[in-house]
Amino acid sequence: MAKKASRTKSATTKLEVVKSTKTASPKKAKATSPADYFTPFFKLPPAPMTKLLEETMTKSTAQFDKIAQEATAASRESFEAFTKSYGILTKGYESIVRTSVELSQSAAEKQAAYAKEALSCKTLNEFAEIQNKIAQSNFDDFMSSMTKLSEISTKVMTESAEPLNEQINKAVQKMSVAA
Repeated sequence: MAKKASRTKSATTKLEVVKSTKTASPKKAKATSPADYFTPFFKLPPAPMTKLLEETMTKSTAQFDKIAQEATAASRESFEAFTKSYGILTKGYESIVRTSVELSQSAAEKQAAYAKEALSCKTLNEFAEIQNKIAQSNFDDFMSSMTKLSEISTKVMTESAEPLNEQINKAVQKMSVAA
């Protein structure tokens, strides 16, 4: 019986230990907002840390605003340079087309004159000489026309690239100053 009493006593002691280790659940306050559910899980940082975070965020916002303004200005300047370049290029192509039409009209008039001259030949030798003269003249006209068009094209491309080159140089200078 002594053994039975000691078992009962130890069982009661165990129950008391278990009861004492259980903690009473805290009373839950009614949540008024979704943030109230998470408040017990997160502790707010101490006041100096909050101030430091606030200063960092303010500086970051100011830096972001400055970068955004610079990017907007650079974008606007680049667009203006592109527009100016495109305008120069368009006028240049008009000049090339105008010159090509003039050269074609001149060549057509010369070919009509050569055809009349060739048709007026009386001998085969005379026709061969005129044919040789026509071929030489056509070659010379072709070379001078291509030289003229090449000069105009080079001028147009150089002038149309100037606004873009200026913009690129500005950007490189800004980058080198920033670095």
